[in-house]
Amino acid sequence: MKKLMSILGSVALVCLVLTNCSSQPSDFDNALVSTERPKIVLCVDINPSGPKDAREFLDRLPGCGREFDVELELLSEDQAKRSAQITRIRTEIMAGKGPDVFICYISPKESMGESLFRYPEKSMLNRVFLPLDEYIAKAQYMKMDELLPVVMEAGKGKEGQMVLPLSYELNVMLVDTAQYTLSQELPSSWEEMLTSQDPILAYAASSQQYSHILGYLADFEAEELNFTEEELLAWAEQKTLMRSRLEESNFRNGDCLEAVVWGYGNPKLYDARLDDSAPVYTAIPPYNLQGGVTASVTTFAAINRNTQNPDTAFLLLDVLLSKQTQQNSEIYSWLLGMPTHMDLGKSSDMAKSPGGFWYMNEGNYQNYLEMRDKINVVKFRTPLDDCLDHIQFRSVQEDTPLEKIVHEEYATMRMMLGES
Repeated sequence: MKKLMSILGSVALVCLVLTNCSSQPSDFDNALVSTERPKIVLCVDINPSGPKDAREFLDRLPGCGREFDVELELLSEDQAKRSAQITRIRTEIMAGKGPDVFICYISPKESMGESLFRYPEKSMLNRVFLPLDEYIAKAQYMKMDELLPVVMEAGKGKEGQMVLPLSYELNVMLVDTAQYTLSQELPSSWEEMLTSQDPILAYAASSQQYSHILGYLADFEAEELNFTEEELLAWAEQKTLMRSRLEESNFRNGDCLEAVVWGYGNPKLYDARLDDSAPVYTAIPPYNLQGGVTASVTTFAAINRNTQNPDTAFLLLDVLLSKQTQQNSEIYSWLLGMPTHMDLGKSSDMAKSPGGFWYMNEGNYQNYLEMRDKINVVKFRTPLDDCLDHIQFRSVQEDTPLEKIVHEEYATMRMMLGES
């Protein structure tokens, strides 16, 4: 993650019109006809290498620069500039204007700054995004039945599909069985893992993020959390107790942790390889309290309901979600997480990575499919998740009683939810 954030940190504030999306008329002809063509404003908040990758994507768009123009706005990593951009865009949206298309990376606030859409589910409820079902039905390039259904379901609201997830992550612990052999079969729940006598399984449960354990955090329509403060405290106490036991057993200084890597977050950027140069790992599911696995949407695309050119705006998403773009586009090479196209990631269907392609060997790919089949919760990260991360961090770094930490963060979550 630190490596990805350093890459993302190189993004500068850029607002420009891309006039070379594809074969272009001359400058003189362009000046004559540009006012006749519709213009789409594309707001991008994921592109670490600047406008060249966006230009490479726009080169894929049939008619770009001839039948329509695209103006690109990249959100800045400079916090002051970014804040001003976000305030302006939100004001424009409220006034019935704003960019036509959004491509947004979802990151922890501390690492990149505030997200343009802090609560995507709430934005769907507030009718910020254009309903897409009728456009998807006429799609020419993307095939909805080839995109992972459980992940795409996260982008649905009362009006149907409103957001299109582009990538997602599974925080799965992978164990090299050549270095460490589990002493029991994989448990079927987080609680079983937490009480396991196998230290690796107990470690996997104790290190699992609260956000993944709890699953869906809130009812955004009712503006209510899905759990009580007492329940949150009980889960925090369980995690803290197991962490203390592992530390007392000198677990972290043992050799078994050398057998552990974390996968299915971003195999194209992480040091841990999953291809033919890697062993076939044993995958330990990141169980949630509902008995399945939590996946997090890491990047999504949507269309502003205010757009005056919905058909042209959807063309961008149609091409963006196609298999060819997901497999070959430079934009996808930088996305954190797994592509939503279900076939990508195996040796016969490699996916784009910076400077090349990535894939998983057959054993690791089959493990990935098994973990994918266990997904029963798909969520967008929000500021509520930041509060849960604070509990994890503060319980280790501070002398503050755990009960006080949980109380403070729970109160903050309730306040933020009411202001969402």
